Amino acid sequence: MNISIKTLLALAVFLLPACKRNPSTPYVQKVYEEAVRLQQAGNLNDAIFHYQLAATSCHTIEDSLSYWWKAMYGQGEIWKRKNFLEDARRDLEAVLRFARKHRLDTAAYMAYRPLTLIYLENGMYGKAYTHALRAQDIASGKNFPDTLTRGQSEEAAIVFSAYAWHTRQEIPDTIYRRLAGTAASPDMERRILALGLLALYKERDTVTNPYLTTYIENCNRYWKTRFRHFTDEAEREKKQLIAERDAFAERERNILFISLTLFSLLVCGAVFVASTYRNKHAIDRIRLILKQKEETIRYLEAQKGNDESLRLQIEEKEKEWHQQELQIRSLHLYDMEVGRKIPSADNPHAPQPKDYTNLMSDAGQQVKFLKEMDYCFNNFATGLQQLIPDLTIEETAYCCLFHLNIRTSDIAEMFSRSKSTISSRRKRLEAKINAKN
Repeated sequence: MNISIKTLLALAVFLLPACKRNPSTPYVQKVYEEAVRLQQAGNLNDAIFHYQLAATSCHTIEDSLSYWWKAMYGQGEIWKRKNFLEDARRDLEAVLRFARKHRLDTAAYMAYRPLTLIYLENGMYGKAYTHALRAQDIASGKNFPDTLTRGQSEEAAIVFSAYAWHTRQEIPDTIYRRLAGTAASPDMERRILALGLLALYKERDTVTNPYLTTYIENCNRYWKTRFRHFTDEAEREKKQLIAERDAFAERERNILFISLTLFSLLVCGAVFVASTYRNKHAIDRIRLILKQKEETIRYLEAQKGNDESLRLQIEEKEKEWHQQELQIRSLHLYDMEVGRKIPSADNPHAPQPKDYTNLMSDAGQQVKFLKEMDYCFNNFATGLQQLIPDLTIEETAYCCLFHLNIRTSDIAEMFSRSKSTISSRRKRLEAKINAKN
């Protein structure tokens, strides 16, 4: 008898942890792992959906400590990768507040580092400096693996130097040497930031600036990579939306076919009942069939309305991609040799009149500008010359500047012409293009 009691007690003690186990944990883990897999595969939209699903499925503190902050951190990483910095900052600050509340040093460290770069990019140097210091303090007190702390010293050197430059302070020689080492970092973003700061510091010291050319070359390479990345992601999202639209249309066709088939069967059944029985229930059956027909038609109209809404969403998305593409192409042009001197409102270099006066008076400069337009705007200048073969090089350059919405007075300065001459040539070119079309 005593042996049986002891056996039952042992079984109860063994099964007690299993009874307390949260049944939702395997589901949250599965959803989170799927989100990580989708992010690694490049399917960022579905990855965000699964991260949000994992975060909202955490109903206990154990799940939150294990998966909620990881899901929010992963979502913030994706927003930062898609250049939605405000959304990324919001999610990462939520992770940081959660980590401070529950004393999760690893989560706080992982949130501090991307927030440091986000604040640095937004020009909030004080916050970036504070976050970098806190990340450094956490790392110094923990034995983190190299895979987690890789790049931290480079980020700290960049942030400390940027903060010192902003507050007009001198930086120590050790920080300056670390910044110079970061200029050779394999990470493109950190390398560009370091080269830009070194160029600023070198410009303060001497007229010759050995870092400026390297900084410009790395910037061009970086923006080319970003442009290709955004283009590929936009194309992938566009294909995904088109596939979803086609699948929805296919389901609608199947529903329509089934509904019409059922409707035909119901009509045939009503005719058979009316012709066979000829009784008082015939009218009620016909009314039932008509009611089902109306419900089917309303359902199909609702489905049609949903399809129209989806089409409008796709059109709005395509317009958004087109605007983003034009903006990226223009910024890329303004980093070119001739394009950086063009007096456009959105040119980040803000050229002065002395920079673009007589810029296009030379035929060689005009040819160089047309090559830059072809490179950045998908053979725009070459396409114009193929459309209108009698266009001269100067007239093609006029058309490209008109396409960029450059003011007539600025174009006159660039070509050493009067403003009235430019206006009359613009009218002649518009008439020539309209006649060709």
